[in-house]
Amino acid sequence: MGTHSNKRYFPQFTCAAFLKALAALAFFLIFWYRPETAGAGNENFLLDITTVKTSEFPKIDISLYFRNAARESQNGLSSGSFVLNENRVQQSVNVTQISQTISAALIIDSSLAGGTHGGLSKKIIETAADYLEALDKMAIFTFCSEMCAVNFTGDKSRLAGDGSDKAIDYARTPEELIAFAAEKLCGQMGKKHIVYVTAASCFIDEAVLENIKAINESDRPTVNFLKINLPNEIISRWGRFQQDIPWAPDKEGTYTAVINVTSDEAETGIRSIMDIIKSNYRLDYISTQPYSNGRKRSLNLNVSYLDTLTSADTEYTVNFNLPELDFGVGSNPVFYQEIDPAVLERSAELGLTLSANVKFINNRGASKETFAHIGFGAFRVNGRPEELSHSILTIDNLFNVCAARYKFSGSLSDQYLKSLPLYRDQKEKLELDYKEKLFIRSSAGNRAIKKAGIYWSPFFREDKFNQWVRVFISFIPERLITDGSLRYAIYLCGSSADASEREIAFDGVQLQYGLIPTIFTENKTIYLGPEDVKKPMIQPLNPRVEYQMK
Repeated sequence: MGTHSNKRYFPQFTCAAFLKALAALAFFLIFWYRPETAGAGNENFLLDITTVKTSEFPKIDISLYFRNAARESQNGLSSGSFVLNENRVQQSVNVTQISQTISAALIIDSSLAGGTHGGLSKKIIETAADYLEALDKMAIFTFCSEMCAVNFTGDKSRLAGDGSDKAIDYARTPEELIAFAAEKLCGQMGKKHIVYVTAASCFIDEAVLENIKAINESDRPTVNFLKINLPNEIISRWGRFQQDIPWAPDKEGTYTAVINVTSDEAETGIRSIMDIIKSNYRLDYISTQPYSNGRKRSLNLNVSYLDTLTSADTEYTVNFNLPELDFGVGSNPVFYQEIDPAVLERSAELGLTLSANVKFINNRGASKETFAHIGFGAFRVNGRPEELSHSILTIDNLFNVCAARYKFSGSLSDQYLKSLPLYRDQKEKLELDYKEKLFIRSSAGNRAIKKAGIYWSPFFREDKFNQWVRVFISFIPERLITDGSLRYAIYLCGSSADASEREIAFDGVQLQYGLIPTIFTENKTIYLGPEDVKKPMIQPLNPRVEYQMK
């Protein structure tokens, strides 16, 4: 099997301290992921896919910015003008025009004010102002004594004299300036936006964002951040990204953009934010691949208008979108990986075998202290497994194995694994007693649970077991539903028999076609475990299940 990962998971982990901190650097790291988009056009029109929202997957919301060669919004297109393909499959889309007047408050942080970065600030302001059209207005706010350096105007020439070279008032704070800009925006027309440009690593406090959230919805601005990484600043990576964040309003496509670029890419960064702000169409559709399994989806959008075809491409991925699985194990996490049922289309014919390495750490060999659970089953879109079939193998720290089929009911919805016997199909059960040296057992007849067992015999040292043991369960799953109304996943978790915190490690998770466990093969293995298995193999459609699952 190669070298085993020694990652542990059983003790409760908390991120409370992390969530309380909204320092900007952490802010950027949290919301790093943003799919790269590619805009395209010809001599007549330009098209950019500005956001891809997947929070309601398999429903996908896309915002786009379509304009003519003069960079003026091109409105009035019909639904028939848009053709969207996901992984080369055409999608049925709903199209909504969302163009409207905007009022933007552009804030230049004190880190970019003054003579040192005055040229960079002017370039950012001029680029943002270039987007103004019709009734759009913009104001410039800086850290000088007159916070509103240029009041709201649609005159681009007035915005060019931005006042960023005035003396900085270091008594001003980012919170004060954002709150002041938000107040000024309340009296303006249209959709309201704050664009905060900074080179500082820490520049905002959570309280001011909560105050913005408290503003009446009709006057509430979206807040967009452009973080400039200066040449002497050490960064590990950079990219464009957009993400809904907890305090952001989430109605009618409201968003918060956080763009992180180098100083040489400042103009590109402000264009990315302004493209989002000026997006004039929203497309939504139900993906024809309704499995949130991490598979990359390539999107190609074609817009046909005035005998001209304009295209843009982007991509997105979706991880398991269900709530954290709650199987009644309290604070102990459940690690899972969703499976595309299309990959398992022959499972009813060939059967499946699920196997993994398990390690009990510092458990005594005298009594049952800990249970490791390895399962496969169906879940509803809301994350609930009630009345759906699950095949679960349980091994305790004394190496007794029970493999069975379960159907959970909602009467004890938070006690699934604590009350397994209540949901167990007694006809679909295989038990192995380690003391009797029974390591593999098969069922008789037309049972769904076919085989279960231990690959190799564990042993004790000093009344403790600290070695790996590999276990497996072979079964015939119920007919898989592939219309997206059910999710399928394999999962790992542990429970304690004595309510004490104990450690379990998992490794080498593998799901195969067939009713007997085999070595890693080219044509049967669906998921592969250890990274150090050096065998030629055909890569599965789905991503690999890592040792320590999500």
